[in-house]
Amino acid sequence: MVDTTMGDLRIELHVLAAEPFFTEKEVSTDKITEGMLIIGGAKPLAPDAKVHPNHHLVIHLFHAKTGKAITDAKVEMNFQSLDDKGNPLGGSTEVPIVIMQAIGKGAQSTHYGNNMVMPAGLYAVSVVVNGKKLNLKINVSDAQGDSTPTPPGKVILFFMNPNGHPCQMQLSILDGMKEKLIGLATVKYVKTTESGDQETFYKYGIRGLPSLIILDNSGKEIKRFTPGIQDEKTIFSALGNSDK
Repeated sequence: MVDTTMGDLRIELHVLAAEPFFTEKEVSTDKITEGMLIIGGAKPLAPDAKVHPNHHLVIHLFHAKTGKAITDAKVEMNFQSLDDKGNPLGGSTEVPIVIMQAIGKGAQSTHYGNNMVMPAGLYAVSVVVNGKKLNLKINVSDAQGDSTPTPPGKVILFFMNPNGHPCQMQLSILDGMKEKLIGLATVKYVKTTESGDQETFYKYGIRGLPSLIILDNSGKEIKRFTPGIQDEKTIFSALGNSDK
């Protein structure tokens, strides 16, 4: 999963094994409990289609401050294969956007995308949400059930209180860096308001906010900043790219 922000949106990009789609009538009549419920949008591409789609390429959209899922966004998405140096290979592929929910999970599980053919490799994914564009890179595995994207480069753990002014200032700085961070580092948000994030706070012994920790692509901690707001130049210097 790639987790990032764009303005007041939090965006999760997922690449999973291809999923079956069902209408509301099929779910009710056949008592289906697993798969995707079609809410609207384009025609879904079934896992058994002739082109043999192998991955479920989707984005989840949330309000950054409240965490509430956004169910009525206008989304466009395409992807393009890259070589090992990040150069484009061939043209881009448009994703017919299906609006869907995980069966039985309700509106909070709303997401956008479709099943697609994506051989293993590095991809550039372009996402447009309500007219605003975001470019991401992902590594995709061929293994079914093990195809969550692994962001290239380092990881910046951002320990934050979404309601705190210093953390909001740090968030604004990181938002302004997102284009320059593509392919270099991915920001992972660890929040006081998310119960599932508390273990990570304990693991890293966080005592002050905002706090930033940089991990290499193996998950090893390589830099821990003193709690407080870090400017763009300081962060890029720690990432080894002071020329940004």
